[in-house]
Parts: sequence; structure tokens; C-alpha cells
Amino acid sequence: MCAEKVRQDATASTRGTVYHLCVAVKKCYELREGQKLLIEELGDVTIESHQQVEVKQYSDSLTDGHHNFWNTLKNWMDAGFDHTHYTSLVLHTTQEFGPEATIKEWNGLVSDKRMELLFAIKEGFETAYEKAKTVDPKRAASAVLKHQLFVLDPQKYTKLTALIGKVWIEAKAKELPDLYEELKQDRIRGVLSGKKDDYLNSLIGFVCRADKKAGERWEIAYEEFDAKVGELNATYNNETRRFPQKHFRAQNLVDGSTSRGDLFVQKIRAIEYLEMICTAIHDYEATMLTLDQEFKAYAVDPVTIEGYVYDVENRFKADYRIACRQCSDELVDSQNLYDKTVGSPASALPGFGDTPGRFQERIATPAHGQPGC
Repeated sequence: MCAEKVRQDATASTRGTVYHLCVAVKKCYELREGQKLLIEELGDVTIESHQQVEVKQYSDSLTDGHHNFWNTLKNWMDAGFDHTHYTSLVLHTTQEFGPEATIKEWNGLVSDKRMELLFAIKEGFETAYEKAKTVDPKRAASAVLKHQLFVLDPQKYTKLTALIGKVWIEAKAKELPDLYEELKQDRIRGVLSGKKDDYLNSLIGFVCRADKKAGERWEIAYEEFDAKVGELNATYNNETRRFPQKHFRAQNLVDGSTSRGDLFVQKIRAIEYLEMICTAIHDYEATMLTLDQEFKAYAVDPVTIEGYVYDVENRFKADYRIACRQCSDELVDSQNLYDKTVGSPASALPGFGDTPGRFQERIATPAHGQPGC
């Protein structure tokens, strides 16, 4: 027996709320010191004393007569809304402009041209309405026409003239999955890909303010958001990662030739430790491939590598000075220093808990070669 369809599916409404919160997270990243973001108080999303955003999800086209556009203008023209607190009023909608929509030119028009555009649209609606009334005298004006008459009421002309230059239509805004992915890729850096969802979900939960009591303002201050981002960075950036060993385990990185002219090969040849040349070349190539290819997936800061190389070099220089003071047979002692250096436990590269010694000893190779007294 088929399951009975749920009569009231709240999925769309819930996804709309999540979308709203994701837009709020995006806007939190635009906050500046001292600013606050308000949710569902003066509008959908508001950056206090700066920007008011109406967040809309529609699947149809944004046309000249779409309810979304005119209702939003009506809300901003309401006597209870003071536009002087804001430098911009944004209609953030997932809609694309309709192919014949004249409002697609809106953002590029000066205020006077925007006014002309609105009056032209209203005139078209009034003409269509008068024509429809000749067929049905009892026909009522559409909700959109009523919005148009409200917005373009001559008594409100002064306010409309002052407000209209601030209005911005952010059409074709990303749908929820794409917006979520944009936040992950553009805003969350230095975190393992597998942990970015946890990071972003934590931010959405923070913006949700589930602990907000009835009557309290739903607001997020710049300082609070900045502290939360710092907390999440500390949590997710310090996680220990497994060092990528793929290239070190490969069997065919080198052709077995011992005639290469690399400085480290020359050093090994100088201490007559020829049997180590192939191994050294293999480890060197594996290190270079790891730096060039594997670390891209881990977002390893170049400064981290530079600091690691500096520490490895300094430690070797100290071992080298000690070996030189104790040297009695240059070749044997040089080979011993080589084995001691290569065989010593590796210091962990920050963020990795299992850094191989073969990486540690080859990472500084290009400039300094291999040990020798």
C-alpha cells in the first residue's frame, strides 16, 4: 500500500529559512568593526545604518509586473520605513529577468530614468485594466496595480525621489546549494575539504541564535562574528592531518641513473656513498612532487614550508659542526653523518602528525646538498 502523501509539506518553507540564514552568513562577512547585522527586524537581513536586504526565492522570471518587485518597493515606501538610515536597499532574488523585462536595465539607470521606467510600467497596467473593465465592469484592480498606485502616489513623490537611487536589484542570486558551496569555497580557507561542512554548519547555527529569548533583538555584532570565526579557525585549522605518502611509496620515480648533476648527487658522490644515490634521487623527486601536487589539497601556507625548511637547515648545521669537530676519517665520518641525518626522526610539519624523515631531509636539498664533513 502506498504511503499517504503528507498534506502540509513544510520542506519549501524550511529550505527558505535555511537560505535566509545562509544569506545572513554571507552578509556577516561584509560587516565592518562596530556594525551589527539584524535579522527579521527592519527587513529580512539588515546591516545596521548601511544596507537593508530583502531575500526572496522564486522559480519564475522577474518581470516588469512581478509581485516580488512591486511589493518590495511598497515595503520600502511604507510610512514606517525610514530609508535615511541606509545607503543601499537590495532586492536579493533567485529570479532571472524575463526576456522582455525593462527593469533588467534598472541598476544602470540614474534616478530620473528609474522614475520614468516605473511610470511607464504603471501606465501599461492601467491601460490593460481599463480595457479589461469594458468587458467586466466589476473587475477589481490586481494586487500589483494596487502596489504601483501606492508606490507612485503623488503624495509620496518626495520620498520616492529620495529613495529610488538606493535601490539595487540583485537578480539571479545563487540557489541554496550553490550559495552554500560558494560560502565554503570563498570564505572558508585553510581548512580540510572534509571539514568545511562542519565549519559552515557551525556558522549557520551561530547566526540562527537558537538561544535568543522572545523579545530580544536578533542581531550579530561584528565583534561576535569575528570571535566566532577565530574560534572555528582555531578548532579546524589545528587538526592533525595524515602526510601524503603516495609519491614516496611509488617505485618508478627515477631511472636508476647515478650521473645526474644535482648538487646533492655531487655531494653523495664526493663522500663515495654511491649506493645511496638512487634512493636520494627517488626521495628528492617524491618531495618535489608532494610540494607541487599533493599540498594543493591541504591548503598548506608557503610560510609554513619556509619555516620548516629553516628549522631543518639550522638543525643540520649544528650536527655538521659537531661532526667536523669530531672528524678523524673524512669519508667514513661523512657517510656516518649522512646516515645519522637521513635516519633521524623527522620533526612534524605543522598540521601533520606523521611527516616522513625522507621528506624532511630532502626539502632543503636544492640549496644545501647532502651532509659531508
